Amino acid sequence: MMMTTSQSDLSSVLFFPFIAPPNGGKGTQTSLLATRYGMPRVDMGSLLRAIAKEASPLGLKVQERLAQGQLVDIGIVIDVLKDGIEKQLKLNAPKDNEPLGFILDGFPRNVEQTEALMAMCEATGAKMAAAIYLNVPNEAIVERAANRRICADCGAIYNLASKPPAKADVCDVCGGVHLEHRTDDQPEKVQIRLAGYALETVPVLTYFEDKGLLKTINGDAPVAQISQELCTVMDSYLKPASAAV
Repeated sequence: MMMTTSQSDLSSVLFFPFIAPPNGGKGTQTSLLATRYGMPRVDMGSLLRAIAKEASPLGLKVQERLAQGQLVDIGIVIDVLKDGIEKQLKLNAPKDNEPLGFILDGFPRNVEQTEALMAMCEATGAKMAAAIYLNVPNEAIVERAANRRICADCGAIYNLASKPPAKADVCDVCGGVHLEHRTDDQPEKVQIRLAGYALETVPVLTYFEDKGLLKTINGDAPVAQISQELCTVMDSYLKPASAAV
């Protein structure tokens, strides 16, 4: 498998993969950290969709795989990731030799992707700083899904137990009255997703733990407490952005 990562110098880059079960609160926490530390949040799905719109050689490769309904092979995935990182570096050039952190949102998802990502780091000089694991019990995940409601008009998310709308069945943001309980949030659907997560992603935790890179956070705590614990970890690698509190 031909990969081109060795042609790049990403020595200023620190990677922080975030791993959590479905409905584990990863989106909320990574958004807060991205703001506090001024670091990009990289989502592989978004990168693949964006580059598929380009007429570049790499974009055409992705277009071909997607058009044929095929999975994009890991070599191309890593090259897409590298391309996205390089574009971000042009927009956010590190200052005063400070490292630039990148949140990897939901990547890697399996051991094959993890090994390829580590090989990319070795080839380009990027550093795998820490893999952040939000540990949430399955029963808490099922309960969150049962209580989650999403506004069909603006996408605002509520939890009937911990973050209900001020007025029952009415969105606080847009006043919409279509608060939906998604099919994916039905208990049987959640159990299927959790089973897939256990099979595919849990071995990634073992991989990072064996290398001393895993940082486990109690993801079943209040949002503010989780954020505080995450900041304690991140502060040992990065300085908060000047505008952050």
